[in-house]
Amino acid sequence: MKRYLISSLLCLSFLHAQTFEIKDFESDIFSKEGNKLRGVTLSIWLEGEGLDRYGYQIKDALNIVLSSFYLEDLLTSKGKEGFKKSFKQYLKKKYSITLDNLYFNELKRSSRSLDIDALILALKEAGFIQKGKSVKKVFDSLEN
Repeated sequence: MKRYLISSLLCLSFLHAQTFEIKDFESDIFSKEGNKLRGVTLSIWLEGEGLDRYGYQIKDALNIVLSSFYLEDLLTSKGKEGFKKSFKQYLKKKYSITLDNLYFNELKRSSRSLDIDALILALKEAGFIQKGKSVKKVFDSLEN
């Protein structure tokens, strides 16, 4: 009798919970290796009520929380658990969205990465940065 009751409750909870999948979400996050941004690709499943109505808010929160972690930390199980906790808390506080569960489907380094020092060197070699000019002035002049 207990088993029947427990399995019935589980089935009912799955019927009410909706899933929301974020597939191949790409972001740049900092690595502990100097001034380097590294690309990551993330695919996750979320469970909760009404999640399909909050796609933009969920992706915004994902980008914000993801960028608050170092790449090396996210690649550990402790880091992933910390990310899950932070993500759930941020969604609840910022958007009043409650997640029941978050599942990692995939988290990997993507091949695209940005090395800020290499970018500055490439800009200098291409003639975009002259001696004595700061990088900020160069980017400001590109906007005009």
